[in-house]
Amino acid sequence: MAADGLSWILLYADDPMTARAPPKQAHDIVVKNLPTNLETLHKTGLFSDIRLYNREGVKLYSSLETPSISPKETLERELNRKVSGKEIQPTLERIEQKMVQNQHQETPEFKAIQQKLESLQPPTPPIPKTPKLPGI
Repeated sequence: MAADGLSWILLYADDPMTARAPPKQAHDIVVKNLPTNLETLHKTGLFSDIRLYNREGVKLYSSLETPSISPKETLERELNRKVSGKEIQPTLERIEQKMVQNQHQETPEFKAIQQKLESLQPPTPPIPKTPKLPGI
């Protein structure tokens, strides 16, 4: 195992509840294979219930409630759905704050996040002109 792999193991051993940002390539491989791997686990029958929840904690699937439906289909639908601006805005704002804290304001990624956040803002209505009053 490479030293880099060991450092990841140590990070999880020291603080398992802290989120990590794996290399994009590794993340993409895991996400791509997750539905198929979940289907394989479902077919083994080793689990009494497989449940899927979205980020808000809403249950999307339970193998006990819908045993004839594949968890793979539910997961693929959730992974591939279009995310609304309302859903993504809080995450982008947190990332923007972290990038400011880490002094990454000059990066192209920071500028892209700012542009996306600006595009999510409702348009500012024009300021109405004040009518001129006669005699003033």
